[in-house]
Amino acid sequence: MKKSDKKTNILIKEKLINEIRKSGIKRINPASIIFLDAYILNRLKKIFKAVKEEIRIYGKKTINPEDIKKVLDEVKKENSFEV
Repeated sequence: MKKSDKKTNILIKEKLINEIRKSGIKRINPASIIFLDAYILNRLKKIFKAVKEEIRIYGKKTINPEDIKKVLDEVKKENSFEV
């Protein structure tokens, strides 16, 4: 796996590790954390791109929770059709 030279947010990683432990997993390989971090970042980029398009359509400048919820519902519908 390619090692990234970018600095990552330690607080986010600590929260991720805490959630993993809360789910009952006691040990995790550091490469798995990097993989999860990259996956989550990729998903967030897609969501924010869709939210940006959504607010542009309506001529807004501020993202509201309703906008994010609407986009997440649309993404969920699209994923449910995939096989």
